[in-house]
Amino acid sequence: MSNYTIEGQLQAKQYFELFAMVDEVSNKADAETAT
Repeated sequence: MSNYTIEGQLQAKQYFELFAMVDEVSNKADAETAT
């Protein structure tokens, strides 16, 4: 149970970092398009 929870938290962290990175890239793309 605890092992599964730790794994889930790790996965959630990876997804969060991935989405943050994608968000940053899309924001840069929007800025370049607006210029």
